[in-house]
Amino acid sequence: MAGVLYLHSTFHLNTFDDLNFPYATLGLPAPNFVGFVDQFYRQNVDTASAFLQGTYSITDSFKITGGVRYSYEDKEATLQRNAPMNVLASIFPPFPETTLDVSKGFFDGSIGVEYAVGEGKLLYASFSRGTKPGGFGNAAPTDAASAEYLSEETLNTEVGAKLGFGGGNYLNLAFFNVQSNNFQFSEFNGVNFVFRNTDLASRGVEVTGAVEPFEQLRFVSSVTYADVFDRQTKADQIQAPKWVGNIRSIFTQPIGDDFELSAEVGARFRSEMLLKNEPSPVPLSDGYVMLDARIAIADIGDRWELSAFGRNLTDKRIGAFGFPTPFVSGSVTLAAEQTRTIGVQLSVTY
Repeated sequence: MAGVLYLHSTFHLNTFDDLNFPYATLGLPAPNFVGFVDQFYRQNVDTASAFLQGTYSITDSFKITGGVRYSYEDKEATLQRNAPMNVLASIFPPFPETTLDVSKGFFDGSIGVEYAVGEGKLLYASFSRGTKPGGFGNAAPTDAASAEYLSEETLNTEVGAKLGFGGGNYLNLAFFNVQSNNFQFSEFNGVNFVFRNTDLASRGVEVTGAVEPFEQLRFVSSVTYADVFDRQTKADQIQAPKWVGNIRSIFTQPIGDDFELSAEVGARFRSEMLLKNEPSPVPLSDGYVMLDARIAIADIGDRWELSAFGRNLTDKRIGAFGFPTPFVSGSVTLAAEQTRTIGVQLSVTY
């Protein structure tokens, strides 16, 4: 299989922020944050690529697959910011209209082997290299010269097994090792978004499976362990819990010849995670187990379905995103994971 691609895209963004945070007037230990910021960003991207991929069967049970892709991208961006010469100018310094351009070509590819050890059972191993082109940050860089971020290159190795046992029962197991060079990272520091590159590693295992004791009842689960860290500092990566997973039980039962009842109960969980690089006043986000449920009735032909659902039924309040509150020393702003949600949904297919 082979193919070519050409893509042209244009992106325009003009933002005007009128800010009024009278910290000092309110007696808080921070200056008044008052004024406007007018920002302009325009981007044009031209991308061309060609790829080739093929599979060769060495035996009926043993296959090898490989592919290669060459891509070339030209990206041009024009930035400008206007701001009054007050406290805002020290945070969002104005700069004149500036045009930046970056062009790069790169090769990516993959190779993998598969070995069938029986009906519905497969062992595999793969290696791939992928590239995410660099560009320019449009979220308030300090100046136009600091807007550029580098291309990201990722090397991914995976070894695993896919084991089917018939009757809807299966077990999938995957060990992975991902090395990211110049990982593109955007972080909110309380005032604006900061774009930067860093070198990351992610190593772990993912297990998914399903058990169907009988036709109407099915259990499905997925668990991932991933150790994600900065290869330079060895520090844990933010927004990267070590454990993430879920388990669900699904029950279906026909009602007469025309309708079907389904009920689902499940739990989602993750371990604690960093919200901000240390040292930081932003606390760790606690691990959690959240309970969900859903019940539905539908016609046998799937033309309509009426359901009631609940997410995070125990209404756990867990931090999902946080940053130091700007200009208020020692204060932290936190946003929570989705709180308890209960709803009714009608779906119609036509």
